[in-house]
Amino acid sequence: ISRPLVQLAEGARRMDAPGTAEHIAAIRSWYVEAAQIKKALLKGLALLQTKIGKLKTDVQTDPLTGLSNRRGMAAALDDWQAQARPFSVIAIDIDHFKQVNDRWGHAVGDDVILRLAQLMRACSRDADVLCRNGGDEFIMLLPDADLDVAMQVAERLRAKVAAAVIPGAGAITVSLGVVSSSHGERSTDAVLLAADAALYVAKENGRNCVGITEPA
Repeated sequence: ISRPLVQLAEGARRMDAPGTAEHIAAIRSWYVEAAQIKKALLKGLALLQTKIGKLKTDVQTDPLTGLSNRRGMAAALDDWQAQARPFSVIAIDIDHFKQVNDRWGHAVGDDVILRLAQLMRACSRDADVLCRNGGDEFIMLLPDADLDVAMQVAERLRAKVAAAVIPGAGAITVSLGVVSSSHGERSTDAVLLAADAALYVAKENGRNCVGITEPA
């Protein structure tokens, strides 16, 4: 009679250890009281894991747009770098965004940011990582996509944004910079810097266009 209780108590002490749920599930609770304790422990573990997962997601998510934040972007890049997985980067800035905030207010500015996030989702694949890098700066990370594919995605997004009409703000445009990781031969920092450089090219060329460069 005491054996299931001892085993369940040990499981309760190891709630945060890997494999605890499997250990508790395997305990033979052959009478009602032990079975109820086992059920309660498994339910508590499931709730704990759900809360941990939500906290992890919240830490890596931009609260306004639901896109990944810098932590989420860094996590994806670290993973791809460890796998030597090729990827492309699209850096995005909203053109003259300060004027939107100054003229129409921050509520309209938030609507502009949310609309851009929606259009980014519409132009992306399930595997792509979409990020708000801060303010009106955004990043699209495209795993296993070469420069030509990334250019097509960037141009499609640019056109969609230019064609959109946002209540309160009217039409907006974006500048985009595109770069490839060169099949993992460059550090992620170097690729991100190159994406910024490509974005600067787009701004120098009059904005509402796509700039391109290769990692140095």
